This record gives sequence, C-alpha cells and structure tokens, in this order.
Amino acid sequence: FARDVELAIDALDAVIDLNRQPDPRQDFVNKFTRKVGLGIMGLADALARLNLPYDSEEAVAFTMSVMALLEAVAWKRSWELGARLGHAPAFECRRFDWRSLRCEEAASPEETVELLTPALLKASEVARFEDGWLVVKYHDVKLNDYVKGQVVGESARRVADDGSVRLLRLDALKRVLRDVFGVTEETLREAEGMAPQELARSPRHMLAMAIYEPARLWEALKAYGRSIGARAPRHTAVNTVAPTGTISIIAGTTSGIEPYFALVYLRRVLVGELWEVVREFRNALMSLVRQVGAPDEVVEAVLEAISKHKGSLRWALEDVEKAVRQLSVTSRDGKIVRAGWDAEALIAGIRRLAALFPMAMDFDVWYHVAHQAAAQLYTDQSISKTVNIPKEASVNSVATAYLAAWLAGLKGITVYRDESKGAQVIYFGGQQREISQLPVRLVRKSPGLRMTIVRREMAAEEVAADAKVSSLFRLRQGDDGVVTVESDENSTCKTCNI
Repeated sequence: FARDVELAIDALDAVIDLNRQPDPRQDFVNKFTRKVGLGIMGLADALARLNLPYDSEEAVAFTMSVMALLEAVAWKRSWELGARLGHAPAFECRRFDWRSLRCEEAASPEETVELLTPALLKASEVARFEDGWLVVKYHDVKLNDYVKGQVVGESARRVADDGSVRLLRLDALKRVLRDVFGVTEETLREAEGMAPQELARSPRHMLAMAIYEPARLWEALKAYGRSIGARAPRHTAVNTVAPTGTISIIAGTTSGIEPYFALVYLRRVLVGELWEVVREFRNALMSLVRQVGAPDEVVEAVLEAISKHKGSLRWALEDVEKAVRQLSVTSRDGKIVRAGWDAEALIAGIRRLAALFPMAMDFDVWYHVAHQAAAQLYTDQSISKTVNIPKEASVNSVATAYLAAWLAGLKGITVYRDESKGAQVIYFGGQQREISQLPVRLVRKSPGLRMTIVRREMAAEEVAADAKVSSLFRLRQGDDGVVTVESDENSTCKTCNI
C-alpha cells in the first residue's frame, strides 16, 4: 500500500507539469500551490473481503486507519520530492494577491511551512481518546433541546450537548489496527523511540503514530524532510476522496468510500440500461450455493427476490428464505420429496451474507456520516460522499445527516432521497419504477441569457449600453475613450485571452 501511495504521488506531481490547462491562470495557480489529491476507491469491496459490514464500528475504524496511513505516506513522499525537485513556490510567499496573481511579500520556506495545516495537525487538535471512545470536537457550541430533538437514530447517541461527537469505539479501533495492519500499543512505543529517518522507512510505525500522536508524526516528517535537503514539501495538500464514478466502473470496484448502492441494480448509461450484480456478493453467493450442493436455479431465485426489494438482501430476506425452501422440495412419482441439499444450511449462510453485504439504504444515517468523518479526519481537502435514504425517510433523518456532518467536521455532504428525481442514473434493484416526470412549474428561458464573448477593446458607449459587461469583466478606460476589456475570476469567458 505504501509503495502504491508513493508511486501515485509521483504521478500526480508529474501531471501538474505535463497538463495543459485551458486558462493560463489555472496553470499558474496549479504550479504555484502544487496541490494534489490522492484518494481511495473500492472501500465497500475491501470491507466485504475483510468480513467487516459497512455499518459496523470495525468498518469505520478501517476507513480511518487507511486514510491515516495514506496521509502519512503521502506527506513523507512530498518531503522527498521537495528535496529532489524543489518545494511548491507558494512556500516562498508570505502575502499573495490572487487577483493579480503576484506575490506581494516574499518569505522563506522554513517560515511558511509552519503555517501549513495538514490533516495530521488537524487530527491532533480536534480528536481525543476519552472513556473508551475516539471523540472529535470541531465547534465550540452548546446544543439546546430543540436542536437535539432534531437528531434521531444512532446519531442521537453519539452527539453530546457540547457539540462533541463519539466517532468510534476505541476497542474496535484497536482490533482493526492489530488484526488488519499489525499495529499495537507496542508498535507505538517503538515508533516513539525511532529517529525520523528510521520512522519514515516503516509504514506500520507511521500509522501507529498517525493514529495516536499525529502532531508528533508531522514534526518527525519535517525533521526527516530537512535531513534529506528539503526546505518544504513539494505540495501544499496531498489527499482527497473523489467520487470515482466512472473510473471505479473501469476498475471493476466500488466508488470512493461509498457502500454498495445495491446488490442488484439497473444502471442507466448513454448506450442503454445494464442490469448488474455486485461481484463480491455474486461470488460469495455462488460459493455458498456450491458448498451446500444446491442447483444454479437457487442463485437465480435469490437474485430475483433481491431485485424486487430495492437491491437489498436484508429487505428481501423473508422472500429469499421462502424461495429457497420451495426449491428444496420437489415432486417425484406423485410424491413430495426433499432435494439432496441442506436448505437450512443455505439459509443460514444467506443470513450471514445479509449482515456482511448491506446496501446504501439498509442502515442508519450515522454510518454514512461516520465513514466520511473518519476519512475527513485524515484528509487535507474535502470528500465526495452521498447519504442515500429511503423514499419514506423523515425530515428529521435529513436534519440528522446535516447536523451530524457539521459537528463531525465534514466540509460537505450530499443527501439523496430515493425517487426524489424524475430520472436517476442508477435504480435500486432490477425493477425500474415509473416516476412522475411533471415539473413543479415551467420556467421560460430568458432570451437575454447567453455566453458573452467580447472584444478586447470596446467603445465607451458600447460598454455603457451593456450592463453585463461591467459585472463580468474588468474594464480600463483610456484617454481616447476606448475601453480595454480583461477577463477575471467572474468572467463567463475563461479563455478569451488564449
């Protein structure tokens, strides 16, 4: 994992220099700040392979641990690239004018790097271990009875009056660190005694320190970077979590840190509609069926039942059990006889699969928020995540998602209620329902709306006659009455000067 992170950071860094931007300002800012955004996808698949249900404490602990390790290794690599290729130019500027894109006051990288706030430092400030919990507190607030009354479900048990949030049980975190990553409290003690150069060579010890002493790890990474000749890192930010919708399909895995949208679903794309089954679930189901010696028609019956329940095995479990029992008996010579395979053993296995393979609307809103909050704790930039809720979800469920997200330190979150749009990209299950296409009201398009592409120079009378020009462009009038039109950050035409 650590080697892959280093390789990806190298690649993203090269993209900054090789990429051709449509606007020279974009090119300048990218090379000035050198922000990169390495993230993950396939979390739901990874959890399934580890036998960790998405809606479990251990799954949230795994998400946090993966992002903590990614953050640590990515910054370590950034310091190494800073030594080899040079630091981001932004570290040499104390005050920058973003309008003119000029540095107004120079500074030394050793000074400005102290102003950098990587997620490691954020984690050290907002997270603490308390009474067997990992608690995060981002806001100094006092929640009144009305606000607390809006919070429902598991979130109501996690959010405290002072705005702190009990994100994760400490015992679950320790189990995941030990069983998945080989990290224990002894690993932390070893890390505390390591020199920066030795620590940088051990991802396992960096992870231990990232979880328990993140600020100390950042200081160690700075010392390591300077020991190899870097004055500052190569980048000003290193990680994020993108939606990865299309590339996850190409890679054959799940998107971002999302749970399974559905185990059986209909995907609408430009070329038509595709009926899909989650690969990990299909493989697990096929393995179970073969293990008990059941025929393939059992698999078809299970998938058909799931497709009629929004792609959820948990919702379809009663119908699945009924279908399996019906297929376990047959008629022979006018007599009802049992098949030569164990239906009850198969049903017990399917129940275990139901626990392991939840879909996006199977569980409490809290676990959507918790996974994103766990990732955000060790992410420099923001995260793409959708909270999918059923059609019949209450207003309080939506309020809970947004309030818990804010208290847990998320920079943004999306809530989507099933069937709230006339057409969806993905439909739960194999059955597409007819949803009303009628708009709430018709809005006539204004003929005045257009893409404005203006000349470099205009007469003052022409500018005065078009009120939009002055609001969208920077104007400079000469003594001869000619107005020079320049694009700025508010212009609709971003490439007029190319």
